[in-house]
Amino acid sequence: MSWPRLLVQCDRDWQWSPCDSLHHLALEGDFTAAVELLDALWEEVEDDEEDYDDEDMDDDYSRLCNFVHGAFAEALREVRTAGIFGEEVTFNILMGDQGDDERLENASLLNDTATVDRLRIDLAGYIQVLP
Repeated sequence: MSWPRLLVQCDRDWQWSPCDSLHHLALEGDFTAAVELLDALWEEVEDDEEDYDDEDMDDDYSRLCNFVHGAFAEALREVRTAGIFGEEVTFNILMGDQGDDERLENASLLNDTATVDRLRIDLAGYIQVLP
């Protein structure tokens, strides 16, 4: 594979990999208030770690993760229904080391079936670049 083609393919593949994206954390400064609120929530769970056993800590952490995920999904659904973006824009919640199944599950919360089907095809179109 030629270098130009490899770079195009890598760029295409990285579009669904948040940590590899050129846009990763690009607008972080615009969300300072939200990040501070989230940090306070995470710190509260971590501070309570001394008062609970590991199972309780895991339960608190899981509940907080589910709460934050639900809040993000609700906010993105509101943006989607506001009609600001057309259906050609795929909304998703991408987090670190996700598999395609989780990416598709999140996309199905925020997009119509045709958009999720396009994402499924796009994700299946990845090629193995390195052995």
